[in-house]
This record gives sequence, C-alpha cells and structure tokens, in this order.
Amino acid sequence: MTQAPPTVKTSSVPRLTSGLPGLDTLLNGGFISGGMYLLLGPPGSGKTVLGNQICFHHAREGRGNVVYLTLLAESHSRMIENLRVFDYFREELVGQQLHYLSGYQALEKEGLSGLHQLIASVIRQHRATMLMIDGIATIGDIDQTSLAFRRFTHELNTYAALSGCTTFLLSSMEGLHSKPEHTMVDGILAMHHENSGLRSLRHIEVRKFRGSSHLDGKHFLSIGDGGMQVVPRLESLKATVRPAPGTTPPSRARLPLSVPGLDEMLGGGVIQSSVTTLIGAAGVGKTLLALHFLQAGAAQGEQGIYFGFAEAPDELVEKASALELDVRHSVERGLIEILWYPALEQELDELGEALLQSVRRTRAKRVVIDGVDGFRFSASNPARTGRFLIALILKLKAEGVTVVLIEETTLFREPGERQVAELSALNETLLYLRNVELEARMVRVISILKVRSAVYDPSVREFQIDPKGFRVLTAGRSARGIPTREARELGFSKLKRAEPKPKKRKK
Repeated sequence: MTQAPPTVKTSSVPRLTSGLPGLDTLLNGGFISGGMYLLLGPPGSGKTVLGNQICFHHAREGRGNVVYLTLLAESHSRMIENLRVFDYFREELVGQQLHYLSGYQALEKEGLSGLHQLIASVIRQHRATMLMIDGIATIGDIDQTSLAFRRFTHELNTYAALSGCTTFLLSSMEGLHSKPEHTMVDGILAMHHENSGLRSLRHIEVRKFRGSSHLDGKHFLSIGDGGMQVVPRLESLKATVRPAPGTTPPSRARLPLSVPGLDEMLGGGVIQSSVTTLIGAAGVGKTLLALHFLQAGAAQGEQGIYFGFAEAPDELVEKASALELDVRHSVERGLIEILWYPALEQELDELGEALLQSVRRTRAKRVVIDGVDGFRFSASNPARTGRFLIALILKLKAEGVTVVLIEETTLFREPGERQVAELSALNETLLYLRNVELEARMVRVISILKVRSAVYDPSVREFQIDPKGFRVLTAGRSARGIPTREARELGFSKLKRAEPKPKKRKK
C-alpha cells in the first residue's frame, strides 16, 4: 500500500520580513508579528545599523509606522547622519512613517514607570506597528533593581502583544541572554565581532526563537553600502537534488566538451546535472579543457559561468583567443560570465552566495569552478571547506547545473587522497591530466579514473594543445613509444617490454 506524503505544517501567525533575505532565511520567514526580540552585540558589532535597516524596510514596504526610541546620550541628528551612507536610508520616511524619539530624560527623571508610560504614549500617538529601543543597557545604569527590570520587560511585552507592535531591544550587555528576565522575550539574536588570526569577522546567531524553527549556529555577517548582509552557512541549509513529486527527473543526457577524442572516451560527454573533476598539475591544460566545456554550451545557446581565483577575466579570454577558442565572443554575447575572486580574505559563504546568485540570475546550466584550493585559501576555517563544497555542489545540482571542478596537484604526483576523497560521494566523473617524460621531452596524457553508472574508455591517451585548442589523439598513437615503466604507471596494461629471444647453445 502506498503511503501519502507527510503533511508539512506551516504557522498561520503573520511574519514581518527584515529586509535582509539571509536573516529571514535564518528565521524561517522573518520575525513573528507582535513579538519581542532582543538584539545583542558588543560595541561596533552593527546593532544600530541592523536595527535601522529593519525599521526602514518596514516603513518603506508600507507595513505600518515605526518608532525608533533611543536611551542613549547620542543625538539623533548624528546617528541619522551616519546612516545616510547606506543605500537603505530614505530621507522622505523620517518624520513620516519613521519617527526618532529619545527616552533618556524620561528614564532619568521618572525611572522605568515613566519610560513605560512614554512608550505606551508614542505607540498610540504614531499608531506604531514596530518599536525599536536602542540602548536598553542604560536601564541597568539608572535602575539596578533586577526585579524592576523584569517587571518592565513583562509589561512592555504584554502591551506590545496587545497593540500588535513588534518590539526590538538593542543592547550590548554581556551575558544578557543568561539572565532570568530574558525568558520573557520571544527571540534572542546575538551579533559577534571577533578576530581570526589577522582577520576580523562578523557573525550573527539565533539563540532563541519562539513559535518557529530556525537555523542554529553562527552565520556570516558583513556591512557594506547596502547596510547589513547576512549569509547563512551553506551547509546549514537543506539541499536536495531529488525532483519534487509530479516533476520530471533530471535527464541523463550527455553534454559534449567539444573535444572529439575525449567525448568518445566518455561515451558522448559528461552526464547532465553531474559533477566532473579535472585533476592535474599546473600548466597541464585543465583550465583550457574547462573552457572547451563552457564554449560547447555557448555554441548551443546555453548560459555558462567560469568561477575562478587565479586568472583575471582579460587574461583568461586572451588565453582562449590565442588558441582559436572564441570565448571572447561568448562573453560579449552574455553566454559566458567570468567571475574572478582572488583568494584573499573573502569568506566561504560570501563566495558561495556570489556564485549561486549569478547562477539564478543568468539561469546558467554549465559552471566551472577553478579551482578548489581557492576556497581552502580563502576560508578562515579551512577544515570547513569540504562540508561547504558538498553543500555548494548540492545547491548547484538542485538548480539543474552541470559542474566541472578543477583540482590542482603538485607536479609529477599521483592524485592524492584529499582531492579524491573530499568530494568522492558527489563526483560522477573523474579525469586525470598528467605530464609524462618521453625521450627527453614532456608528453601530456589524459585518463578517465571514474564515470559512475556508465561505460567509458579506460585507456590512457596522449593529448596536445595546438592553435585549435585541446586535442586528444587516437588510442594507437597514444600508446606508441611510451616507456614500459611509465605505461604501467598510467595503466597501459597491453604494452609489454620486448624481451630478447633466448640464444641457442652451440653443441
């Protein structure tokens, strides 16, 4: 008997999006309307930038009026002047849908009861649906009574829920998440600004979120012209390459690389929506072979992306043009997009997000990643690279992309366990390019180490790079003249050393 698919439960409580797609992903859709949330972080972590970004988004989207209440001595004019540098700032919203007020004097003169009366008054007056209180730590400086603060938090939470006003408390108090009174809030978000070696990194973490699932752990956070950007850890996101019920499963068609001899060895090309890894030392021809793959797709009108760390776009195009591979024309037509990220201080999540956004924008079906070591060198935590790459590839396959990875080995070395094992579960095709010494000259050879669930030619063939590009020779020419020892290392099992015939003894 066939079982029905499980029912997915969704919350009927309205959500408020933050204006940061990555943050909404962490929160499984955004903040729950009418809730109270605590935003923690040390000075300089970006709490004020993030808080204002949420406020401007709420006002700009017409979701209601916003009150930004500060308990700090800093003037509003200075804070607003600092916010003007961000793209999310809208002058026309200030004083209309977004109101900046100070509660410092009310707190100083009348205590927590006076502050609560002020908050209730401004919510009613401006019909606010969002309240942002910046500098909640100031309360501890003025009123040291923990019970009074718990009572204030409880009353504020109750009033906010009844009025339907989503409330945020911004604070830099250390250890705030462990205090008893903060069991009253609906969610706690912690912002971190920490050092990793010589690098300074920002992260955000959802420590508590009532009424909904969320993504655990720390996630990448950055500040740019657009304000805050949150990029969830790719391996924390669910990824599947299985087709949804009722949809057509991915095709097992072959995609040619436009390298006749190699396409023959592969049975027509690489498998659609699969992962192929090119292994070899520097200068052996891996990048050129990958460009053949992209150009073959462009010739059929398919979008492709080259994502690399070493060669700048102009250098890459010039290299292809010298070999009569018309990548330049495909780039100009928009069929091939070249993304270049020198392996400096980009974090893994930034790189993955840049590639996935480009894939979705261009609807690319062929992607070359040149090379895997660029991710390792960029990572603040290199040990995470393997899990990240697996998650990235699963995401690309879910988009229907055929991926070619380039993995560099040291000169004259067999493919190491690290290169093969790290992504072996996802690799469907593994090609090994190598230099072989032959009669005082170097010969390039290529072999197929693996093609999952398909028939392929296991022979080792010589290839050449000439003005027309990458060219694989026939099997007969490949085997000719290669020394027996090299032949055995490369898998030429049919080549045998010619042994001299035994001489007849004279009687």
